[in-house]
Amino acid sequence: MNPGRLHAAVLAVLAGCGVSACRKPPPPPAEKARSLGGDAVAVVGSERIEADTVKRIAEVRGIGLGAARTAAIWDALLAEGARRTLPGTVVANAERSARARRLLETLRSEARDRGPPTDEEVREASLGEWWALDCPALRRVTHAVALVQKPERDAEAHAVAERIASAVAHATDVARFREIAKALPVPDGLTVRVEDLDPVARDGRSVNPEHPPPAGTPTREYSKIFARAVFDTAALGKPSGVVKTEFGYHVLFVTEELAAHSVPIEERRAMLADGIFERRAAKLRDEALDRARGEHHVEVERAALQLASKVSVE
Repeated sequence: MNPGRLHAAVLAVLAGCGVSACRKPPPPPAEKARSLGGDAVAVVGSERIEADTVKRIAEVRGIGLGAARTAAIWDALLAEGARRTLPGTVVANAERSARARRLLETLRSEARDRGPPTDEEVREASLGEWWALDCPALRRVTHAVALVQKPERDAEAHAVAERIASAVAHATDVARFREIAKALPVPDGLTVRVEDLDPVARDGRSVNPEHPPPAGTPTREYSKIFARAVFDTAALGKPSGVVKTEFGYHVLFVTEELAAHSVPIEERRAMLADGIFERRAAKLRDEALDRARGEHHVEVERAALQLASKVSVE
């Protein structure tokens, strides 16, 4: 529906309900609700408004029960007016979207009812920003690597790396290490790179603490063989011997060690709770869809599916 038709539809709903734009009618008095019987707190046309519905609205919107009952009555009034004045297809689409939103609210409530985030959920959520929340020790390293781009040149690449290691053996700072490594001749067809790398953890994860990526960015990882060598073979401020990885032969110079740091898990539990509840709700949604697909032929309504997928929206 284009914006003009949507605006006209809203006006039609309001007109059909007899609602004045200047005056909002008060909610029904409480004594009326008590005479409805069962768990209903109001009836609008053919629609009963149950106490559980009002309670759920209050929880999701963070409002009192009285305000939630009024909101439910207004929703029902608009729906009743829509059924009387709008084309059937428009009403059907709106009802499907409303059911999707109701499912969304139910899933979010169930996700919270399952209790506070578990330790495992907190650890998993921390991975999205591990450098700030749960960071292992890191080492900053410069390396000179003779790349093995063709298997038949492996021995030559190894020999070049051995010459680099010998030449830089007495370098006491990284600037001298770079200067010497870059000055050595390299046989035609071989490539030597001298690079300053971002800090790396023993398990291969790498990050620049001065310029960390946005939260949720996929973690960049180095070769695990290389990362272990940075910690086990190289010493701070001294050139290493030759280290072989799947890329070639390296000589390392560790320039800095960064200590591990971790935000206490209870603090992280509170910090990450909202995101964890959203992931729980998304998982519940996916499980419900899988069960429905297994039991029934499912006809997908695009607008409803898009709404149900946005578990973080109000």
